[in-house]
Amino acid sequence: MQLPSSCSSWPFGPAIAATAADFLGQAIVTPALPFYLSEIGVSEADVPRWSGMITGTQFAAVVVGSLLSGRMGDKYGSAAAVKLALSGQVMFFALSAFAPYGVSDPTLAATLLLLSRIGAGVSTAIVSAMLYIFDRAPTPQAIMRGIAQYSCTLSCMFAAGGLIVGFLYDTLGWRWLNVGSAGIAGLALVYNILLPTPPLQKAKQKSEGLSAALCSAEFAGHAWTAFNMGWSLSVHIFVVVLTLKQTFGFSPRSIGFCFLLVPAGILPTVFLLPHLTRRFGLHACINAGCLANVVLCALLSLPDVHSHSEALILGLGLGEFITMTQFNANQARAKIIATKYAKNATGAVTGVSRTCFAVGQAVGPFVSGLIWSWSISGPYLVLAAIQLSQIVLMMVTRTPLWRDPVAQTSAGTFCDDLDTVHIEAATGGEGRRFSRTTAS
Repeated sequence: MQLPSSCSSWPFGPAIAATAADFLGQAIVTPALPFYLSEIGVSEADVPRWSGMITGTQFAAVVVGSLLSGRMGDKYGSAAAVKLALSGQVMFFALSAFAPYGVSDPTLAATLLLLSRIGAGVSTAIVSAMLYIFDRAPTPQAIMRGIAQYSCTLSCMFAAGGLIVGFLYDTLGWRWLNVGSAGIAGLALVYNILLPTPPLQKAKQKSEGLSAALCSAEFAGHAWTAFNMGWSLSVHIFVVVLTLKQTFGFSPRSIGFCFLLVPAGILPTVFLLPHLTRRFGLHACINAGCLANVVLCALLSLPDVHSHSEALILGLGLGEFITMTQFNANQARAKIIATKYAKNATGAVTGVSRTCFAVGQAVGPFVSGLIWSWSISGPYLVLAAIQLSQIVLMMVTRTPLWRDPVAQTSAGTFCDDLDTVHIEAATGGEGRRFSRTTAS
């Protein structure tokens, strides 16, 4: 049995469905976790530590999952990698609901929850979904459309997760919300199984040049930016949720409504970034966003600012907007670097790139949870320092800060005239390279 052909006219549909299931499961856990830890008996003093540990450990597991799914995507195809990731999500989202159930000891219950979230992290679909888009995007414009759809889905799932927790947590509780996220992942898996997978133009070939790509100066700056983005995206949310609950006494419903500021910050970047990167280039967008993030974090670290819940909530929306501007521009660089250096290894390069992002997501909440107990200003000051280190690294590696290198521009940077950019298949393999035609 297969879905009707009309359902397969959306080339990125399987990737977007997997992304939706992945981020919805994450968005439900983030605002609900501090409340659930209190319910299972974790002391209020230990809630920040356990919340940061569980969130950080899950994203540490994403590091392993990103590497595995990138390699699998290169070897067996991104469609198979997406289906395997969704299968793991169904299993471990359900375990997140039932593993701690009935355990009286709060430390044991929290530990069981931590283990189930490790499995959820390993089952990430973020790399396989992105590789699916890269594999099936015939033009640079199509890649930007795919990334825009990916980012739009991400932001909508954060909003949906916050609203679901806000309206339903008091009624359904932790267990059934996580059962619901497992059900959504199951529906995405069924959709991927029944949908005819569009064939690739060429069979998978042996990958080459991966070491050259990973050792390049371009990738060094790209990888640290990915780490920075993972840290920034997770910490902006983590610190606000923790502060609103612990300091201001917000309820799950109130925090759920605050999550609407996440898509409110992210969605404008979906429409603005293609124009900004075309006009100014990828590097200018990344580093301008970096400086803007430093200013925002400096403001949020001031006691007179973070002592007002309204300022923190507004800072959440602005922080997500600024970070996603950097994040989306940096994602496009992974494809460009792979195209330049690594034949048939786009999945592996993307996997390592997303691993750096996941490390930032893992370390950020863990470190911030520890620092938050000492000072609310601390997490923001550390984030500002990491943002500045990104510019320092690009300067050390002699990477242009405000213009894209010529090598990247010829490889398909989106500040070029998109009407003259086309993709040519690389000789002897599925890997593609971007090149420009010159008007005669």
